[in-house]
Amino acid sequence: MLNKFSITTQIFPHLEMIDLSQCGHAAGWEWDIPDKTVLRNITQLYLRGPDITYKGIRKVLQSLDSLMYLRLNNMEKWIRKDLLATVCKIPTLRKLDLFRNNVPNISAKLVACSQLSELDLTSTSMTELSKGSIQPMKRLSFLTLENNFLTKVPDDIRSLSSLKILNLGVNTISELSCEDFTNTTRLRELYLNGNYIPKLDRCVFKSLDDLQVLDLSGNLLWTFGDAFKTGLKSLEFLDLSNNFVDVLEKGDFQSLGSLRSLDVVSKRTRRVKHKTFDGLTNLGNLSVSLPFYFEDKFITLQRLENLTVYFDVDGFKGSQPSNYKAFFHLKSLRAFTVICKVYNMGFPQDIPMLRAMRHLEDFTAENFYIFAPDANLSALRCLKLSNNEITVINETVFQFLPALAYLDLGNNPFTCDCSNAGFIQWVLSNNQTQGNKLLDFDVLSCWMDISFLCFISSTSLVLLTLLASFFYHFLRHIILLHSPVHRSHSDIIMLHSPVQRSHKVGGKDCRVSEPMRDLDPASNSEVASDGRQLSELSNMEDRGDGGEAAGLSEETEEAQGQSSLGRKVPSSADPSRQTQPALS
Repeated sequence: MLNKFSITTQIFPHLEMIDLSQCGHAAGWEWDIPDKTVLRNITQLYLRGPDITYKGIRKVLQSLDSLMYLRLNNMEKWIRKDLLATVCKIPTLRKLDLFRNNVPNISAKLVACSQLSELDLTSTSMTELSKGSIQPMKRLSFLTLENNFLTKVPDDIRSLSSLKILNLGVNTISELSCEDFTNTTRLRELYLNGNYIPKLDRCVFKSLDDLQVLDLSGNLLWTFGDAFKTGLKSLEFLDLSNNFVDVLEKGDFQSLGSLRSLDVVSKRTRRVKHKTFDGLTNLGNLSVSLPFYFEDKFITLQRLENLTVYFDVDGFKGSQPSNYKAFFHLKSLRAFTVICKVYNMGFPQDIPMLRAMRHLEDFTAENFYIFAPDANLSALRCLKLSNNEITVINETVFQFLPALAYLDLGNNPFTCDCSNAGFIQWVLSNNQTQGNKLLDFDVLSCWMDISFLCFISSTSLVLLTLLASFFYHFLRHIILLHSPVHRSHSDIIMLHSPVQRSHKVGGKDCRVSEPMRDLDPASNSEVASDGRQLSELSNMEDRGDGGEAAGLSEETEEAQGQSSLGRKVPSSADPSRQTQPALS
């Protein structure tokens, strides 16, 4: 925060400029330079804000005897207090910048500043230039009234015969008359951009024979009239962009033989007639909006070096339009930019419009191609194909671009796979071209036989499946054979299989069924413990005849009794059951 600006000794003998507009100031900061000789070489002073006192700033201005350029921004508080009266008394002052001072009648306070050669009244909220306020400024060569609320060209402009640069941009001017620039015959640059001018008359610029730059962009122009069919013999730069002209007529610019740069870009353009650009024999730069079907052949533009084309209407959907052959005449082009602002099906790849451009060094195409352009461009150094629909690039395209130093393929659905392996290999091996390099893809995989790898993989999988199935069934069989459950179940069936014996009873042959005695005393407890298996055995025996069922029932009861006692009952314990078996 600046509180005091002080120079007491001659420590800056060659100091020419003091800029205090970019630093913060404390309210009422002080200027302390008692010796005026310290400031004898100061020619430029920049101040901003009313933080310095009115008395203090007057003291500053009165101490600068060599001041030529003064900038006072946001000083409306002191300007309303007649600060400009002090400013106009500086005899050496030539350039006064009062940018951003909200004082609508500020021009009325400048009547005494007749010594000025440059005056900037940008953003001062003026609605008109006070009559007679700048008339005394016979030396005035530069005047800017930009970003105000002027509704017409000020009348005092006509008296400024020395004026060379006039900026009336970003106002509310809605009409140009034939008298507005009658006496400003030395005018070289005229800026009328950002106004509300709807049309041009033939006589508007007729006296501006020295005019070199004319900016009418951002207006409401729906016709150029005949304003460019006569006069303006020295005009070199013309900006008519962002207007409402929908048809560019034949000979619209026929008198502009000295024109070097033309901008007629507009979303409203619907038709470009044949011989629209006739007469522009020295044109070097052209920016234009074209429909996909246009009539002009660009035959007269033999010196055109930079061309920018915007396609804003009616995307290409049908057969290849033959009017693209118009570009064949542009053999001097060094920079070509084509941008499509609407949906299209892609620029036809096989239209060889680039092949005639042997000197082309910079080519840019956005939202236009579905394939990389195929042309022999030996001088091309910069290629920009961003925002297209390119997925595959044939690396042979770059064999015809030996001078390529920069490549931009941003925002494309580029496939980083084997379909682009050749191009990726070219990118990795090329040390001359800069751009987006695809380093994450291994192109070696693209040279392998994929079908053979698939055969080997599937065969191995089948063999592995068969081996796994064989080992599973083999191990399962081994486990079942050694299972305790399997062994006990066999033993139960063997122990309880009935033994049939034959006896003669009353002359008849009778069969007696007895259970087989246990051969292994240790297994008896295991058998007795499985009640469920005994029950199943009992049910199986019940399916026999009645006698066998009865005998088996008695034997089963004996076995259950033995099981309940937890020990084996000797066979001699019941002699009667041994000698008298049940009869069937």
